[in-house]
Amino acid sequence: MGAEAAMHRICWLIRWITDEIVGLSIWLLASLLIASVATAIAEAQRTSQELSPTEKWVLEQMTAGEGEEIDLSKQFPEEKNRTLSARFLEDLVTGRLTTIKLRHNSVRIREAIIDQPVNLRNAQTPFELWLHHCHFKSNVDCQHATFASALLFDDSTFDAAANFNGMKTGGSVFLNNAVFEGPVDFILADIGGNFHAIGAKFLNQKEEVKFGAMKVRAYGFFNNAVFNGRANFRYAEFAGLVLSNVSWPKIAGQIQFQGITYKFIRAVDGNEPQSHKALIKLANQSTETGDVYSNLEQFFLRQGYREDADRAFIAGKRRERKESLHGLGWFASWSLDCLVGYGRHPAYAAGYCVIIIVIGCVLFSGKKMELQEKQKEGDPVRVYNRFWYSLSLFLPLVDLQAHTVWKPKNSHWILRNYTRVHTLLGWILIPFVLAALTGLIK
Repeated sequence: MGAEAAMHRICWLIRWITDEIVGLSIWLLASLLIASVATAIAEAQRTSQELSPTEKWVLEQMTAGEGEEIDLSKQFPEEKNRTLSARFLEDLVTGRLTTIKLRHNSVRIREAIIDQPVNLRNAQTPFELWLHHCHFKSNVDCQHATFASALLFDDSTFDAAANFNGMKTGGSVFLNNAVFEGPVDFILADIGGNFHAIGAKFLNQKEEVKFGAMKVRAYGFFNNAVFNGRANFRYAEFAGLVLSNVSWPKIAGQIQFQGITYKFIRAVDGNEPQSHKALIKLANQSTETGDVYSNLEQFFLRQGYREDADRAFIAGKRRERKESLHGLGWFASWSLDCLVGYGRHPAYAAGYCVIIIVIGCVLFSGKKMELQEKQKEGDPVRVYNRFWYSLSLFLPLVDLQAHTVWKPKNSHWILRNYTRVHTLLGWILIPFVLAALTGLIK
C-alpha cells in the first residue's frame, strides 16, 4: 500500500505541473497577442499622426488607385510641398505600413523630393518600385537590398552617394536620363532583366562609377550615357552590351574593362563595321589588359568578321608593345608588326619581297653585269636575265643558276656590295612569310 500511495502522489504531482505549464503558456500567448495588437494600434495612430499632408495624400491615392503612377506635381504645384520623408518611403516600399493595403503589386511615384538619407540596406521589397523623376538630396543606400520585380529611377537626380552594392532585382532596372552627382556603386549587383542607363549622366569626376562584377542577365543599355570620371566595368557580366554614343572620360586609362564578358556588344547603331572600329578605339582608351582585346577578337569571329578580329588582335599587341615591352622585346614586337602584322598579314612581308626583287631588276641591268668565269670556246652562250638574277640572289637555299653565274662588274663596287644586302633581306623576309603562312607566328 505504501508504494501504491507514493505512485498516486507522483502522478498527481505530474498532472499538477502539466496543468500549470499549460495555463502559463496560454497566459503568455494571450499577453503577447494583446501586446502585439496594442503595439499595432499605437503604431498606426503614431504613424497617422506623423504623416505629412503630402504623405497622407500619397497613401490615399495608392489605396484607392488602380496602379497608375502618382504624380505629386499635379496635386502640389509648388516643389516644396512634394517632400516625402525617408522613413515614409522606406516603410512604404518594404510593406511596413500596415495601415494600408495596396490594391496593386506596385509602388509608382513621380516628382517626389526626398531630402533625408534613404536606408534600404538589406531590405526586402515585394513591389515593383517606380520612383520617376524624383530628387534625392541625400545618400541612397540599397546595399544588398532585394527587389522582387522591376526598379525604376528614370529622370531622377541623386545629389549624393547612390549605393546599390550587392543589390538583387527580379526584373529590369531603369536609370534612363538619371543624373548622379555623387559616387555610384553597383558592384556585385544581380539584375534579373535588362539594365537601362540610356542617357544617364555620371558627373562625379573624383569617384569612379563602379559596375565591377555586376551581373546583368539580359542587356545593358548605356546609349548616350555620360561618364565624367572613371568607369569600372571589371569582371561585369552582360548577355549583351550597347555602348552607342557614350561620352567617355577624355583621359586615357580611366575606363576599366578587365575580365568583362558578353555575348553581344555594340558601339554604333546600324553600322557593324563602324561599331567594331569604335569598340577597338574604346579598348585603346581603357586600361591595358590583354583580355579586353581577346574578347573583342572572339566576338568579331563569332559574328563572321575575320578582318576586324585581326585588327583587334593587332591593336592589343601594339598596346602591349607600347606600354609593357622594352629593349629587344620591343624591337622584336615592332619587327613582327611591320613584317607580318603579328602573323595576321603575311602579305606585308610578301609585298616587301616583291619590292626588293623589283629593285634588283632595276639595279642589276645587263650592262652592269658580267660572267663569274670567262666563257670558253665551245661553251653554250649565256643569256643574262635581270629578273631571274634578282630572284635567284634573293631566295635562300635556292639556286636558279643565275646568281652563281653572273656578278656585277668590278667597276660597280657599290652594286657588288648591295648583292650581300639583297641576299640578307631574302634570308630575313622569306622565313617570316613562311612562319606566318604556317601559323608559327600568332
